[in-house]
Amino acid sequence: MNPKPPDRAGDAEAGVRMPTPGDLGPAGAGMRLLEREDELQRIAAAIDSARAGTGAVVALEGSAGIGKTRLLWAAMEHAVESDLAVISARGGQMETEFAFGVARQLFEPVLAAAETGEREVLLEGAGAPAALLLGGGRADRLGEPVGGGDRSFATLHGLYGVTAKLAARAPLLMVVDDAHWADVPSLRFLGYLARRVHGLPVLLLVAVRPEDPGAHGLLLTELVAGPEVDVVRPGPFTLDAVQTLLQDAFAAAPLDPGFVRGCWTTTGGNPFLLTQLIGALRVRGLQRTSDAVEQIGEVGLTTVSRWINLRLAALPPSATALAEAVAVLGDGADAVQAAGLARLDADNCDMAVDGLVSMSILRGADGLTFVHPLVRSAIYAELAPRRRARAHREAARLLWHAGAAAEGVASHLLAAPPAGDGEVVEILL
Repeated sequence: MNPKPPDRAGDAEAGVRMPTPGDLGPAGAGMRLLEREDELQRIAAAIDSARAGTGAVVALEGSAGIGKTRLLWAAMEHAVESDLAVISARGGQMETEFAFGVARQLFEPVLAAAETGEREVLLEGAGAPAALLLGGGRADRLGEPVGGGDRSFATLHGLYGVTAKLAARAPLLMVVDDAHWADVPSLRFLGYLARRVHGLPVLLLVAVRPEDPGAHGLLLTELVAGPEVDVVRPGPFTLDAVQTLLQDAFAAAPLDPGFVRGCWTTTGGNPFLLTQLIGALRVRGLQRTSDAVEQIGEVGLTTVSRWINLRLAALPPSATALAEAVAVLGDGADAVQAAGLARLDADNCDMAVDGLVSMSILRGADGLTFVHPLVRSAIYAELAPRRRARAHREAARLLWHAGAAAEGVASHLLAAPPAGDGEVVEILL
């Protein structure tokens, strides 16, 4: 492997994987990096530090769609321009049980592209314990599988040894996107490396979402909360940034201020949702005036439904039931009432709330509130009409017996069809 990072044409031959815009999904393509100057400066400083021989760890932490992957892409481009080699990996919901899956993504392309003699060098000495995991080298001399105890620790140290050898050839940027979906052994390796990386010309750059407590969450916390880890938290776009992006997309016509504000409030400034919304607006050809604000929400439902459904599919059915209950009750719903509507006991309700918060569907605050209005609308729209009507009727009953204001109860009854129920008439009167 060439000690200098290759140019774009030579990436495949050198085993250094660079992502393509398509890898980033809809949020990665075609959107300017606005209001990310501080984040980019901090990443650039860490790249300069690694290039000078002092390693660093930077964690991009934030909710889904906030633009972490887009920042990773910018960091990799800057690293290549600064003569760093780049290796990357991404955690996946369907691969969390594959031991060392993320670690394999990082190193296997490099080893596969290396010549036989070079591969042997990388996997000997300090790197030898990782040979059985990564293939080749002296794996035939180890005589035992990668397992627990001493062998597990040896594997971690072996992966560290391979990292050190790669970094000795050229300063190295290691990128792990969606680290919250990484397998546990890979997270252990990332934590092991993070505590030792400062003596190497290596920048470890990870993107994570806050997770619920548990063994997996503790490993993430250990990785991100180290004393020398720079945690970068990108925020949502301001109204000015939204206006700039809308002007980029609709340059041919002036934008009504009410339309811009409607896009901002509807998406909560979330870059992913905003990108999806802009794409849908362009396809639908809506007039860009304040009169279109209500239509914005309607358009947004179809663009985020798949996004929401993918996240709900990763959670137990109880989480979907609770999300539907909150969508019916509305933002700020009482947890006890939502649990009653979802037919969940207290323990299952707590687990469902934790899961929905970890997936950036609900906010982690008092009262049950969705992270942005489109999420609630998308979940509500997925309910079949008759099921939705029954849910509103049941919500009205729960609220009435809980002593809620009659006006709030009546709003649910009006969303349900008449059923000849005398109690409903009494409440409405």
